[in-house]
Amino acid sequence: MTKPYAWPYVVGKPRWTKRQRAQLQTQPTQSQRRMVSDASHYFLGQRYRLRVIEEGGSHRLPLRGKASMLLTVRSDTTPEKKQEIHHTLCRAELKKLVSELLDKWQPILGGYGQRLGYQAHEDQMTHLLERHHNERFTGLLDQPLPQWRPLREELNGLVLAEF
Repeated sequence: MTKPYAWPYVVGKPRWTKRQRAQLQTQPTQSQRRMVSDASHYFLGQRYRLRVIEEGGSHRLPLRGKASMLLTVRSDTTPEKKQEIHHTLCRAELKKLVSELLDKWQPILGGYGQRLGYQAHEDQMTHLLERHHNERFTGLLDQPLPQWRPLREELNGLVLAEF
Protein backbone atom coordinates (compact mmCIF):
# COMPACT_ATOMS: atom_id res chain seq x y z
CA MET A 1 0.00 0.00 0.00
CA THR A 2 1.52 3.31 -1.03
CA LYS A 3 1.48 6.40 1.17
CA PRO A 4 -1.38 8.24 -0.62
CA TYR A 5 -3.59 5.17 -0.20
CA ALA A 6 -2.47 4.35 3.32
CA TRP A 7 -3.02 7.83 4.76
CA PRO A 8 -6.87 7.86 4.55
CA TYR A 9 -6.91 4.41 6.16
CA VAL A 10 -4.67 5.53 9.04
CA VAL A 11 -6.68 8.72 9.58
CA GLY A 12 -9.95 6.80 9.39
CA LYS A 13 -8.92 4.28 12.05
CA PRO A 14 -7.39 6.33 14.90
CA ARG A 15 -7.95 3.77 17.67
CA TRP A 16 -6.52 0.92 15.65
CA THR A 17 -3.56 3.07 14.58
CA LYS A 18 -2.85 4.12 18.17
CA ARG A 19 -2.97 0.49 19.39
CA GLN A 20 -0.67 -0.70 16.60
CA ARG A 21 1.79 2.11 17.22
CA ALA A 22 1.90 1.42 20.97
CA GLN A 23 2.43 -2.28 20.33
CA LEU A 24 5.31 -1.61 17.93
CA GLN A 25 6.96 0.85 20.31
CA THR A 26 7.00 -1.69 23.15
CA GLN A 27 8.31 -4.54 20.99
CA PRO A 28 12.05 -5.18 21.39
CA THR A 29 14.34 -4.21 18.51
CA GLN A 30 17.62 -5.59 17.29
CA SER A 31 20.82 -3.72 17.96
CA GLN A 32 22.61 -2.11 15.03
CA ARG A 33 23.94 -4.89 12.79
CA ARG A 34 27.69 -4.81 12.18
CA MET A 35 29.31 -6.17 9.03
CA VAL A 36 32.12 -8.10 10.73
CA SER A 37 32.80 -11.79 11.14
CA ASP A 38 30.92 -13.48 14.01
CA ALA A 39 28.20 -10.80 14.11
CA SER A 40 24.63 -12.11 14.32
CA HIS A 41 22.25 -11.36 11.46
CA TYR A 42 18.67 -12.46 10.90
CA PHE A 43 17.07 -13.71 7.71
CA LEU A 44 13.52 -15.08 7.60
CA GLY A 45 13.45 -15.01 11.39
CA GLN A 46 16.49 -17.29 11.60
CA ARG A 47 19.67 -16.12 13.30
CA TYR A 48 22.85 -16.55 11.27
CA ARG A 49 26.47 -15.98 12.21
CA LEU A 50 28.07 -13.73 9.57
CA ARG A 51 31.48 -14.57 8.16
CA VAL A 52 33.08 -11.81 6.07
CA ILE A 53 35.61 -12.78 3.39
CA GLU A 54 37.44 -9.95 1.65
CA GLU A 55 38.74 -10.97 -1.79
CA GLY A 56 38.38 -10.04 -5.43
CA GLY A 57 35.48 -11.04 -7.61
CA SER A 58 31.75 -10.57 -7.30
CA HIS A 59 29.82 -10.07 -4.10
CA ARG A 60 28.09 -13.17 -2.73
CA LEU A 61 26.06 -14.09 0.32
CA PRO A 62 25.40 -17.84 0.43
CA LEU A 63 23.70 -19.28 3.48
CA ARG A 64 25.71 -22.08 5.05
CA GLY A 65 23.19 -24.50 6.47
CA LYS A 66 21.01 -23.03 9.19
CA ALA A 67 23.77 -21.37 11.18
CA SER A 68 25.96 -19.11 9.08
CA MET A 69 26.09 -16.83 6.07
CA LEU A 70 29.22 -15.97 4.15
CA LEU A 71 29.53 -12.40 2.84
CA THR A 72 32.20 -12.16 0.15
CA VAL A 73 33.25 -8.61 -0.77
CA ARG A 74 36.28 -6.85 -2.24
CA SER A 75 38.94 -5.83 0.28
CA ASP A 76 38.38 -2.11 -0.24
CA THR A 77 34.65 -2.29 0.58
CA THR A 78 33.53 0.17 3.28
CA PRO A 79 31.31 -0.95 6.18
CA GLU A 80 28.42 1.09 4.73
CA LYS A 81 28.84 -0.59 1.35
CA LYS A 82 28.99 -4.02 3.03
CA GLN A 83 25.66 -3.21 4.72
CA GLU A 84 24.17 -2.19 1.37
CA ILE A 85 25.47 -5.34 -0.35
CA HIS A 86 24.15 -7.54 2.48
CA HIS A 87 20.73 -5.87 2.26
CA THR A 88 20.62 -6.19 -1.54
CA LEU A 89 21.63 -9.85 -1.54
CA CYS A 90 19.14 -10.76 1.24
CA ARG A 91 16.40 -8.92 -0.65
CA ALA A 92 17.23 -10.83 -3.85
CA GLU A 93 17.00 -14.13 -1.97
CA LEU A 94 13.69 -13.08 -0.43
CA LYS A 95 12.32 -12.18 -3.87
CA LYS A 96 13.11 -15.71 -5.06
CA LEU A 97 11.21 -17.18 -2.11
CA VAL A 98 8.23 -14.85 -2.65
CA SER A 99 8.18 -15.80 -6.31
CA GLU A 100 7.68 -19.43 -5.25
CA LEU A 101 4.80 -18.37 -2.99
CA LEU A 102 3.21 -16.43 -5.84
CA ASP A 103 3.42 -19.50 -8.06
CA LYS A 104 1.64 -21.48 -5.33
CA TRP A 105 -1.08 -18.84 -4.88
CA GLN A 106 -1.75 -17.98 -8.52
CA PRO A 107 -4.05 -20.95 -9.21
CA ILE A 108 -5.98 -20.21 -6.02
CA LEU A 109 -6.47 -16.53 -6.82
CA GLY A 110 -7.04 -16.86 -10.53
CA GLY A 111 -3.94 -14.94 -11.60
CA TYR A 112 -4.23 -11.95 -9.28
CA GLY A 113 -0.97 -12.92 -7.60
CA GLN A 114 1.17 -12.11 -10.64
CA ARG A 115 -0.15 -8.56 -10.78
CA LEU A 116 0.63 -8.01 -7.12
CA GLY A 117 4.31 -8.74 -7.71
CA TYR A 118 6.67 -9.17 -4.80
CA GLN A 119 4.64 -7.12 -2.33
CA ALA A 120 2.20 -9.93 -1.70
CA HIS A 121 2.08 -12.51 1.05
CA GLU A 122 -0.54 -15.02 2.12
CA ASP A 123 -2.62 -12.81 4.40
CA GLN A 124 -2.82 -9.92 1.97
CA MET A 125 -3.52 -12.17 -0.99
CA THR A 126 -6.35 -13.82 0.91
CA HIS A 127 -7.82 -10.34 1.37
CA LEU A 128 -8.41 -10.31 -2.39
CA LEU A 129 -11.06 -12.94 -1.79
CA GLU A 130 -12.31 -11.78 1.63
CA ARG A 131 -11.97 -8.24 2.95
CA HIS A 132 -12.40 -8.89 6.68
CA HIS A 133 -10.70 -11.22 9.16
CA ASN A 134 -13.79 -13.36 9.61
CA GLU A 135 -14.53 -17.10 9.46
CA ARG A 136 -14.44 -17.16 5.66
CA PHE A 137 -11.05 -15.45 5.69
CA THR A 138 -9.55 -17.94 8.17
CA GLY A 139 -11.09 -20.81 6.21
CA LEU A 140 -9.49 -19.58 3.00
CA LEU A 141 -6.15 -19.17 4.76
CA ASP A 142 -6.43 -22.66 6.33
CA GLN A 143 -6.59 -24.37 2.92
CA PRO A 144 -3.10 -23.59 1.57
CA LEU A 145 -1.45 -22.68 4.89
CA PRO A 146 -2.93 -24.74 7.74
CA GLN A 147 -0.07 -23.79 10.10
CA TRP A 148 -0.71 -20.01 9.77
CA ARG A 149 -1.75 -19.51 13.41
CA PRO A 150 1.55 -20.64 14.98
CA LEU A 151 3.41 -18.80 12.23
CA ARG A 152 1.52 -15.61 13.11
CA GLU A 153 2.41 -16.03 16.79
CA GLU A 154 6.05 -16.61 15.90
CA LEU A 155 6.11 -13.59 13.58
CA ASN A 156 4.49 -11.34 16.18
CA GLY A 157 7.10 -12.42 18.72
CA LEU A 158 10.12 -11.65 16.54
CA VAL A 159 12.51 -8.86 17.42
CA LEU A 160 12.15 -5.91 15.07
CA ALA A 161 15.07 -4.51 13.10
CA GLU A 162 16.34 -1.11 14.23
CA PHE A 163 15.32 1.71 11.85
